[in-house]
Amino acid sequence: MSIDDSNDGGGGMEYERAMLAAKEKSNIAEEIEYLLETLRQLGMTVEEFEEGQQHTIFEKLEQVSGHYQKLSELQHTCDVVVPKDVLNFIDEGRNPDRYTRQVLKNCLKISKQTEAKLSSLNTFNDIMAEELSKAYPAEMDAYKGMQDSWQEEEESQERGPGSQ
Repeated sequence: MSIDDSNDGGGGMEYERAMLAAKEKSNIAEEIEYLLETLRQLGMTVEEFEEGQQHTIFEKLEQVSGHYQKLSELQHTCDVVVPKDVLNFIDEGRNPDRYTRQVLKNCLKISKQTEAKLSSLNTFNDIMAEELSKAYPAEMDAYKGMQDSWQEEEESQERGPGSQ
C-alpha cells in the first residue's frame, strides 16, 4: 500500500517511514517476547531436569540462539537509544519505571526552582523600575520609549518583510 504524496510536500513519505519504523519496533518487541518465553521454558526444563530431557534442553538452546540471531538482524532497523543509567538501574535489579519516576521528579524539582528564581527576578525588575522611575523620571520615560520602539521593530521583523 502506498500513499500519494505528490501534493503534501513529502508528508506521505514521512507517514510511511513512521509506519515502517513502528512495524520494525513491533517486530523487535515480539521477538524479545518470544526470547523471554523460550528462556522461561528453558529455565523450567533445567529446574525439573531428568535423564532423557537433554534433547529438549538442546532444542531450547537452539531456539534461544535463533532468537538472538533474529534480534541481531533486527537491531539495525531500530534506532532506540537507552541511557546507560537505565541499563545500570536494571543491572542492579531495580525497576526502570522507578528510574523514569526519579528523573521526572528531579526535573519537576528543578523546574520549580527555576520558576521561583524567575519570579524573584521579575519582582526585582519591577521594584527596580519603580524606584528608578521615582529617582529619574525623565530618563525612565525615555527608556520606556526605546523599549516600545524595540518591541515594535521586533514584531515587524517577525511578521516578515513588506508587511506593515
